[in-house]
Formats: sequence, C-alpha cells, structure tokens
Amino acid sequence: MMAPDYAHWHGMYEVAERFYMELIPQARHMAEDAKQAGNAEGAEAVLDLIEELLARPEHAWFESAKKAGADDAAKKKP
Repeated sequence: MMAPDYAHWHGMYEVAERFYMELIPQARHMAEDAKQAGNAEGAEAVLDLIEELLARPEHAWFESAKKAGADDAAKKKP
C-alpha cells in the first residue's frame, strides 16, 4: 500500500478531491455571500476567476464528468 505509484495516485486523488469538492464550492459560496452583502463587484470577480480557471484544458475532464453525471441524474428522474 505504500508503493510509490500508489502513494502518488492517492496523493493526487486527495488533492483533486479537496480542490473540486471543497475549495471550489466554498469559494463559490463565499462569493455568493459577498454578493448578498453588497460586494457584487468583488463577488463577480471571484466567480469569473473560478470559471476562467475551470475552463482551462487541464480541468476539462472534471467539467465533462460533472456534465455526464448531471445528464445521468436527469435520465433517472421519473
């Protein structure tokens, strides 16, 4: 379980999980809170930066997986 290939894979998995599942949603939530508190300009700057970052090619796999998951969920609804 401590082979270099496993350690590398698991480390990258944890980084991706924290980034996509915790950091990005938290940043979006904080930007929405800032918008409601009256800092619309700052909130839009943060949301634009997040979208610009996720539009990069290295994040395409996540965005396509997210879209596929949403499509699957829509198909399962009665």
